[in-house]
Amino acid sequence: MKNKLTRIICTTLAFGFLALPSAQAAESEFSLDRLVITALRAEMKDLDTPASVTVRTGEELKATGALTVADALQFIEGINMYSQGPYGQSAGRMSSEIVIRGAKKGTLVMVNGAPVNMNGLFQLDNILLENVEKVEVIRGAGSVMYGSEAFGGVINIITKKQVDNSISSSIGSFGRHSHSLNLQAGKLAFSGSLVEGGETGNVTSTSTKYTNYTGSEKISLNGAYRFTDKLVMNYTHSKDDINKEDISLSTNNRQQYSNDQESVDRFSFQYQDDTLLANVYGAFREIDYYTRNNDGSVPLPTMGGYPRKADVHTNLKTAKYGLDTNKQWEVRNNKYLAGITLETEKYEQNKVIMTKASAPASPVITNQQTGPFERNVIALYTQATHQIDDERKIILGVRGQKTEAEQGKEYTQLLPQLQYNEKIGESSSWFVNIGKAFRLPTLTEMYVTSDRFTGNPNLKPQSGWSYETGWKKQIATGAVKATYFVLDMNDYIETDSTAAKMYQNFDQYRNQGLEVSWEDKLSDKFSYTVGGVVSNPQAYYNRNWSRLYSRVQGTLGLHYTLDKVSANLSANYITDRANDAPPAFPVSLTVNYKAQPETTVFATVRNVLNRHDVTTESTPSSMSGYFYGAPRTIEIGVKHSF
Repeated sequence: MKNKLTRIICTTLAFGFLALPSAQAAESEFSLDRLVITALRAEMKDLDTPASVTVRTGEELKATGALTVADALQFIEGINMYSQGPYGQSAGRMSSEIVIRGAKKGTLVMVNGAPVNMNGLFQLDNILLENVEKVEVIRGAGSVMYGSEAFGGVINIITKKQVDNSISSSIGSFGRHSHSLNLQAGKLAFSGSLVEGGETGNVTSTSTKYTNYTGSEKISLNGAYRFTDKLVMNYTHSKDDINKEDISLSTNNRQQYSNDQESVDRFSFQYQDDTLLANVYGAFREIDYYTRNNDGSVPLPTMGGYPRKADVHTNLKTAKYGLDTNKQWEVRNNKYLAGITLETEKYEQNKVIMTKASAPASPVITNQQTGPFERNVIALYTQATHQIDDERKIILGVRGQKTEAEQGKEYTQLLPQLQYNEKIGESSSWFVNIGKAFRLPTLTEMYVTSDRFTGNPNLKPQSGWSYETGWKKQIATGAVKATYFVLDMNDYIETDSTAAKMYQNFDQYRNQGLEVSWEDKLSDKFSYTVGGVVSNPQAYYNRNWSRLYSRVQGTLGLHYTLDKVSANLSANYITDRANDAPPAFPVSLTVNYKAQPETTVFATVRNVLNRHDVTTESTPSSMSGYFYGAPRTIEIGVKHSF
C-alpha cells in the first residue's frame, strides 16, 4: 500500500507540473550573474569570482517549504545536511551538521559575516527564512580570509535590514503548527515565530532501543536596527524546549525520558562604507539537558520520597565573541585588503547526578564541573588583487594566526592562498584556487571527558591544502558550472578505537571530486536548478582508510507559476553513503495561492515520498545506530501582508 501511494504521489506531481499552462513570472528573482560578497570580502559578480559559488535568495529558500535555514540548505548542491532531530532541529547536546566536500567540522557558518560556530557546532534551525535576504555558499578552503573550520567551505547568511509587515499562521500533521510576525517600524525590523510540534515516533534506532519525540516548542526572535546607512545592529534570540523518550525494543517500556532546553543569543554591530568594514559580534548558547531513567520498577516522579525532575541535569554554556575589521584600497591596477581578527571562545559544563542510596532512602547528589575553558585568537590577513588585463586577474592572500588556549597551549598558522580568474568572452570564465587551510580542535575535543569520549589536551590542529579548478558559463537564460577539487588534510581529528574513545590526531583526510550545476529559466512560467556531486571522502583512521559521508549527491528544484498559483518541488538524492546507511531522498512540495494582493494561502508537503530516511552519517566506529527524518507531514497556512 505504501509503495502504491508513493507511485500515485510521484505521478500526480509529474503530471501537475507538466499540465500547468502559461503564467506570470515567478516571484523570486532570477539573475544570470549574481553578486557575491563572501568569497573575496568584496562585492563581485560570480563570473569574476575564483571559487565555486552558489547564491540563493530568501524567497528561493522559502520555496523549498522550509521555515529555517537548516531545513533549506539540504536542497543546495554540494551541501550534505545531517540532523539528529526532526526538520533539522537541534536536540540538547546534539546539533545539526553541515558538511561541504566531505569535510567533518570543516564548514564555517556566518551570519552577516560574523562566525556562529561554537565548539564545532551551530544552530541554524533558529534562523528564520522570513528574516533572510540571501545565503552565499562558497565551496573550498576559506581559511585565509576566515580562519578555522573553513577548509571545506563557508556559508554566509545575510539577513534583511528591512522586512515586509506580515503575519502568518499554519497547522499541520503530528500536532505541528507555526505562527510568525514581521514588523518594520522606521529603522527597526523585527521578525518572530513560534513553532510547536507534537509526537514524532521512531526517529532513532539501535540494537536495544528506539526514540520518540513527544513534543517541542521553539521561539525565535530577530531584530535589526539601522542607525545609519553604514551602521547596523542585528540581534537574534531563540529558545527550544524538546521532550523525547527512549523505548526498549525487548520490553517496549520507556527506558529514559529527557527534556532539552536550549537558548541561543547572537548579536553584531556592523559598520561598512566603500573601503572599511568593522564587525563586533557575539554568540552565546546555553543548554539544560534533563534525563530521567525509568525501567518500570522505579516510581515517578519521586525517589525515596524526594521529588525529582531528573536523574541527571547537565548545563552547558558556550560563547564566542570578537572583532573583525578590514580596510581596502586601490593603487593603479592593484586592489589591496588588510584586516585583523580578535576572538575569544569559552566552554563550561556543570552536571548534577542524583542516585538512590540503599540507606537512608534519600538521593545522593553529586556535582561535577568541567571548565570553564577559554582560548583567544589573534589573526592578521591580507590580500592583493592584480588585474593583468581586462580578462585576467591574479589574487594572492596570506593569513597569520596565533591561538592561546588552556595549559599554556599555543598554535600558530601561516596560510597562503593563490587564485586566478580568466574571463573567456563575455559569458564564461575559468578559475584556479589553491590555498592552505586548518581546523583548530574544539574545546570539547581537548578538555572534556564523558561517558562517550575522552578529551586530549595534546591535540594539534588539522592542516593541509585545497586545490580546485572550475568553469562557469552564462547561457541565454541560465548558468552552467563545473568544478574539480582535491582536499588533502593532515592530523585528522577523531576518536580512537579504545574503550575510552580518546580524541587523537590521525594521519590524513582526503577527498577529490566533481561538482556540477545547471540552472535555467525556460520561460516566464518555468525555471529549474539541477546539481550533482561525485567524490570520495576518506580518512586514514585506526590504521585503515575509512569512508566518510556520501560519495554521490544530486539535487533538483522545479518552479512553476500560474496566474495566482505558484508551485515549487525540491529534491535531494544521496547515495553510496558511509556507515552502511541506505540512500536518502527527501522531497518537498510547496504550493502558494494569492487569494488577494495582500493574502496568500500556502500548503507544504515535506518528505513527499514518506521515506524513513537516515539523517546521520559518519565513520562506522562512531555510530551505534541511525537517526531518521520525520514522516510525511502536510502543513496548510495563510500569510497576510499589511
